[in-house]
Amino acid sequence: MQAVLQLCARLTKTHSLSLQFLENGGLAALFGLPRSCFFPGYDTVASAIVRHLLEDPQTLQTAMELEIRQALSGNRHAGRTSSRHF
Repeated sequence: MQAVLQLCARLTKTHSLSLQFLENGGLAALFGLPRSCFFPGYDTVASAIVRHLLEDPQTLQTAMELEIRQALSGNRHAGRTSSRHF
């Protein structure tokens, strides 16, 4: 389930795909998942998907650019894994 939701989070970064996700019941399915499907970090991935669904393309692009700048500058959010760990 984690891989599927991470893929959804990645795909919903594209506005047209986020609209398709919403129109095809993706949000209802996300909120309808049983607790047995939850995993560590579920809240983070689910909130990213919801954010992608709510934001207009310009706001979303600005947020993604900020994420990239923070990742490259080493100013990472708490709880995220550095690529050095791989």
